[in-house]
Amino acid sequence: DEPSVTSVDEPTRVIEAPVMWPLAPAVADATLRRTPPDPLLTGWLDGCAVDDESFARLKLYTWTTAERIDELRSDRLLLAHGRMPGEMSRFDAEITGDPYPLAARLRTTRRGRRYAWVSPWPTRMGWEGHDYGEHLVEITLREDAWFARFAPGTPERWRVLDENGRVVPEAEVRQNIGRIAAVYHVASGDNAYREIIVVDERHVDRWAFATPALRDRLRQDAAQLRALAARFERARPTIPEDQAAWLRAGWSRRPADDADLVERYRSCLALGSPLYRPTPERLRGMAAAMEATPSVAPLEHTVRRDRTWGVVMSTRTMCDETTACWETWQRAGTLSIRTR
Repeated sequence: DEPSVTSVDEPTRVIEAPVMWPLAPAVADATLRRTPPDPLLTGWLDGCAVDDESFARLKLYTWTTAERIDELRSDRLLLAHGRMPGEMSRFDAEITGDPYPLAARLRTTRRGRRYAWVSPWPTRMGWEGHDYGEHLVEITLREDAWFARFAPGTPERWRVLDENGRVVPEAEVRQNIGRIAAVYHVASGDNAYREIIVVDERHVDRWAFATPALRDRLRQDAAQLRALAARFERARPTIPEDQAAWLRAGWSRRPADDADLVERYRSCLALGSPLYRPTPERLRGMAAAMEATPSVAPLEHTVRRDRTWGVVMSTRTMCDETTACWETWQRAGTLSIRTR
């Protein structure tokens, strides 16, 4: 399955192919475990770990193209409709027919989406045959945003957390459906991948690209990737044959305190692709791609709310959730969203 994470508004096709990573000798894993832990690398990896209990993040990152950067400068609309008629993402396919309140809402509203992740590097290389783009956008959600987890391959398909991390009962979700800002989607199927989908621009506080802070973040992540590559050069990790099962096992819970660097690295990954396998060559390739991010004029955009009407003043016109209004916006290319 081809994931829809980051850069483009949505990938346009789904790949059905098993992920095969070459195996290293078993002794490599044992050697790695005996290597003294590096507190800097450990802290860096722990900071980007995502699991079933800890998936809500107010700061997200998405890779995109130069063309989309130009559009962001022009229209200031972060979420967009990037899929052609008749095309369906894996996420859309998996919520089809789902009775959960949020699933029904996402099937019927006309809002755009933005695919993202909690840190830049785990999605920088894209997916086989699909490059998400070489420009990084940082998204900051509002502090009162709610997050949903959607894992169709598990008994608990949906879970919603409020801004305090409390699990919200379904009845309460139904009454406050407009408070959900993003969905953490753990895809089912042969290929393991996960993504965070921003589904409501009303809960975006600000977004930015090419700022000094983002350039520093890219340099720091690249340096950490090169340091991790050096560690793996001394002791190449062993990866089990069933890659999808190995990834999902690591994604379901946080690494233990005594986890090795490979387990911590796995907890950060979003895509079950050979492009991200924990080898020195792959890590150095990711670092080089981060360092090669083009330099463009920076932009930081704050999404304002009108004090009287509670309107997000991203563009020039007001729109509610009616189909006619959204279709008018799509034709005109302007939108300002009424908050509730």
